[in-house]
Amino acid sequence: MGHKLIANRQLPHCPLLALCGHVYNEITECTEQPCDGFYWVHVSTQSWIDQVQNGVGMGQTVIVVSPQLALNELQQALQAGARGYCLESIPLDALVDLIHAVEQGGIWVPGGMLGSLVSLLSQHEAFSFFDETQLTLTDREKQVVNEVLTGASNLTIAKTLSITVSTVKDHMASIFRKLGVKDRVQLLLKLGQFQKLRR
Repeated sequence: MGHKLIANRQLPHCPLLALCGHVYNEITECTEQPCDGFYWVHVSTQSWIDQVQNGVGMGQTVIVVSPQLALNELQQALQAGARGYCLESIPLDALVDLIHAVEQGGIWVPGGMLGSLVSLLSQHEAFSFFDETQLTLTDREKQVVNEVLTGASNLTIAKTLSITVSTVKDHMASIFRKLGVKDRVQLLLKLGQFQKLRR
């Protein structure tokens, strides 16, 4: 799978360099040959929002990369059609998780920003709250959801509930299926609130 990195500055410690191999200045430089991977657009790129929109307009999967996470950048990236937003220094294991999540149709948002994003989205006039009485989740699945509401990672949830990470992933898959969502962002939007679920 070929990935292409678009940035206007050197990124010596960026794990994406190993994945992409070459840095382009503009998305138009690297679109002559179709890419079966992702386009990674760094916010240092001139008119980076336009670059994201161009890539999305060509039917490409675009991820926005930043030296420092900022809610306004995340919002702009998602509004432009990006499928993810991450640090330029994203750890390799998180990079693998990001790629897997987006390949499965999800959107990648750094865990620490998820609560802020959903809070921002919940202020939109079309937002409505989910009726908890409609949940068909088991008690254990509700415990997992309650941990997700705190922004906990799968590893943290596993430690808190004294279960394996694999079991957490199984519970998350079941929760997503039961609620008809693809990822944590959609789960939080569907729930529409940060109140702990009753068991």
